[in-house]
Amino acid sequence: MGFVISGPRQSVFYVPDTDSWSAWEPSIEEVLATVDVGLLDGTFFSADELPGRDVASIGHPLIAASLERLAPVVAAGTRVAFTHFNHSNPVLDPDSTARERVRRLGFEILDDGDEIEL
Repeated sequence: MGFVISGPRQSVFYVPDTDSWSAWEPSIEEVLATVDVGLLDGTFFSADELPGRDVASIGHPLIAASLERLAPVVAAGTRVAFTHFNHSNPVLDPDSTARERVRRLGFEILDDGDEIEL
């Protein structure tokens, strides 16, 4: 489930918790093309965060996979930021290579206190 929140200047699509993007209809890319900002589930960065567990069976699209899939959306001008991080997610460390990769590719990590004006 996702929520579109519209203000006088821009709109946000908020998806704090979801299963794989492949289950979305319409596609996540189609929905993001209709808004200014996407705030997306970033629970896990990669499959190696939970040794001994199959992350695919837990759900949640991996940030690493979202970066690849949604790069054209960001390149087209939609702002995409990740939220809802598991305590094992390396993007929580401001100096991590995972966070640097996210930012280098034009995506964002939401921190406590961040605001998005609508």
